[in-house]
Amino acid sequence: MSESKSCRSPALHSLQDVMQDLHAVGAIDKATMRDLDVGCLTEVRDLAPEAIRHIREKANMT
Repeated sequence: MSESKSCRSPALHSLQDVMQDLHAVGAIDKATMRDLDVGCLTEVRDLAPEAIRHIREKANMT
């Protein structure tokens, strides 16, 4: 049932799975899920153009 999201830790990933199940049965609302998602997701960092090029070359993507 869990989506492919990158959590900061395995414990937060487990918590997110439980919260998604609670949301599915109506025990928590969508706003609570959004708050949890913001707290669980890894931080987005800026990448230099060279780093992006390296990632794309490594993955064989254009």
